[in-house]
This record gives sequence, structure tokens and C-alpha cells, in this order.
Amino acid sequence: MNLSEHNFNSKGIAALEFALVVPIVLILVFGVIDFGRLINARFIIANVSYEGGNLASRYRDIKIEHEAQSLLDLLVISAKPLDIDNLGKIIISKIRAADFPDEQPTVAVQVERGGLNVESSIGNDKPNLGLSPELYNHLVFKEENGTSDILGVTVVEVFYKYNSITPLGNLIGGLFSEDRSLILKSRSCF
Repeated sequence: MNLSEHNFNSKGIAALEFALVVPIVLILVFGVIDFGRLINARFIIANVSYEGGNLASRYRDIKIEHEAQSLLDLLVISAKPLDIDNLGKIIISKIRAADFPDEQPTVAVQVERGGLNVESSIGNDKPNLGLSPELYNHLVFKEENGTSDILGVTVVEVFYKYNSITPLGNLIGGLFSEDRSLILKSRSCF
């Protein structure tokens, strides 16, 4: 084997190694970018739902109807850089406990903001108003106490349509929809 044959073989092997390594490196880079953005978006909506529930629980039913716009404005601003007005939705529900034996807990107020077409999991038409049976039971009038265990519950739901910016969304079947998007949601009860 002479020196020129050795250089030719080395160049061929290097090209083959490069062709095998580049797709793996690209997948890793795309994964870091997309999953980093996904985790960031998830943290933001979880924080917005928690802080929204904390703030909204301080309002009475009637007052929140009048103050809802400023509260929703504050939550949308706190969700930046996520575009809640176009790709998301925030829903605040105030649930009032039963005050009398023949009364049932009800959703007293529900306000929302955002352009995403999603439905709240809370509603008067839902079983247990959309709450867990344990939480709903605390809202039911108790004869032995002469009242319910708690006066009410505030639920804040935040939804966001996360869009993949890399082609990795096409490669992972089942995680993303056909348009490379994923609906993230977070719910807090206070």
C-alpha cells in the first residue's frame, strides 16, 4: 500500500464518520432547543396558574367580576414571553360552597382571556363541578357543622399551545400533533 492509497482511504473514512455523526449531533441540538423551550413554557404557565390562584382567591365573587380585566392583564403580562392572547387562555373560576342544606356548591363566576379554543374543566354541568370528590365534599353543607367546611374555592387554569420550532417535532410521534404543537395546561386551586 503506497502513501496515496492510504490518504484516499483516510478521507473516505473521515467522510463516512462525518456523515454518521452529523445527524446525531443535529438531533441532540434540536432536542436541547425544543425541550428547553418546552420546559421553560411549562414553568411559566405553572407559575401563572399558581400566582393567579393566589391573587384571585383574595377577591369576593362580585368584586372579581369588576376587577377581572386588570387581574387577567396582570397574569398575561406575567406570562411573557408566551403569547397568551393568541396562543393561550387563562380561565379563573370562583366556586361558592353551599350555605343551606338543600343547596349545592356552584360556579359563581368564571372569567377568561385568550385566543386558544379550549374549554374549562370547571363548570356547573361537570361532575363535582370539575373538582376532585374530596375537594367537592368540603364545599357541601354539613348538618353537624351547620355550614360547609370551606366557603369556596378559586381555580385558575392556564392553557398554552406550544409550537416546536425545529423539525424534531416531526420525528417524535405521539408527543406533538401534526402541526408540531402541544397543548400545555396547568391548574391551581386555592
